[in-house]
Amino acid sequence: MHDTTSPDDPDRGGRADPDPAAVLASLPDPVIVVDRDGRLVWGNRRAELTLGHRLDDVRGTSGFDYIHPDDLVTALASLQTVQAKDVGSSIDVRFRAADGSWIRFEARGWSGLHDPRVDGVVLVLRRLDDRDGWTVTGGDARRHAAVLSHAPSVTLLVDSHGRLEGANRAFTATLGRPLDQTLGHYLTDLVAPGDRDRVRSDFEDLLVRGGTRGFEAALIAADGRDPVPFWLTAVNLLDDRDVRAVVVSGAEIAPLVAARQELAHRITHDPLTGLANRELLLERLEAALQQSLGTTARVGLIIADVDDLGAINERHGRPVGDAVLVQITRRLAETAPGDVVSRLGGDQFALLAVRDSVAEVEDLVEGLIGAVADLPEPHPGVGTVTISAGCAVARYGARADDLLRRAERAMYHRRRGRTGPEG
Repeated sequence: MHDTTSPDDPDRGGRADPDPAAVLASLPDPVIVVDRDGRLVWGNRRAELTLGHRLDDVRGTSGFDYIHPDDLVTALASLQTVQAKDVGSSIDVRFRAADGSWIRFEARGWSGLHDPRVDGVVLVLRRLDDRDGWTVTGGDARRHAAVLSHAPSVTLLVDSHGRLEGANRAFTATLGRPLDQTLGHYLTDLVAPGDRDRVRSDFEDLLVRGGTRGFEAALIAADGRDPVPFWLTAVNLLDDRDVRAVVVSGAEIAPLVAARQELAHRITHDPLTGLANRELLLERLEAALQQSLGTTARVGLIIADVDDLGAINERHGRPVGDAVLVQITRRLAETAPGDVVSRLGGDQFALLAVRDSVAEVEDLVEGLIGAVADLPEPHPGVGTVTISAGCAVARYGARADDLLRRAERAMYHRRRGRTGPEG
């Protein structure tokens, strides 16, 4: 809407229009102007006060020299796109203040390149810490602290040496660790042993490179409870004069981890019996072969087929056949506790056994055959269930797939009446 009144209009009380330059200079938000290449042309008084740079000292220098390295790509792209339109999109960007600290702003640009009175891109900056504080807590510092203390996500303050300086209530509530007994401990001391090396590496990289890091880690709970899995986000604010710490926030992800583990189990295990599938067996077998190098351990693989399972399915139905497989699964696991028992598919099972001699592997084959034959009748009319089994024992340098083929041949030889391990 345009103002059609004149400076002498009685409704204006004879007042002249405010000086636009004075209004711009006194805005509560910092305003800067850069040329099409990003060089600083002008800034208002609020920009000088907020960033601590005198305009006369920085005029003509590249504005990109004052932008955080992690934000440079975004800032460059924004400067290019805003020149082709009137008003640009808002971006989050960190500017370096005169004291070396980084101040985070929401920046929005307007292209005044077409206006000879401006001949530049006008950037309006709004401090995100000011905006967030006002939005969440009305600018009340005590209220802001109370909100942080009662936030459901864990928040930690860590010094430059990786030691805990502070934490909110969610830390104690979730992990049951008294804060006064935890302050001063290293962050890695709070992490489950299996995650410590990775967290230490990420934290050291964060100290050197700055910015933000996200990583998954389990935090140790009190009273012997299982470690609690978290997604942790660490922000290096050591140069922020109001924080001077690495801020680590954590969201508990136990349901996500459980769902992921369930999915991984489904991928690597047989759905009917719960045994390892072929892929997992081969993975375990390769690991056993590697671990046996240079030792006297003998890696044996036993293959067992259920005799006449097809006839059982035809005569009594698939559910009875499945029940037979489940019974055999339990008997194999009971006979060879600690060994890897696998279902390769259909009526075929495999068992990975590491023993001191070939004879021990052969004895286990006989034990499995006898244990299955002693099973009670799974269903009226089914009769005694039997298996045919054979084994192969690894030679030096053997591969998993080769051992599997040799064990299968031994099983077929055994079914035809031959005995003894293959190879």
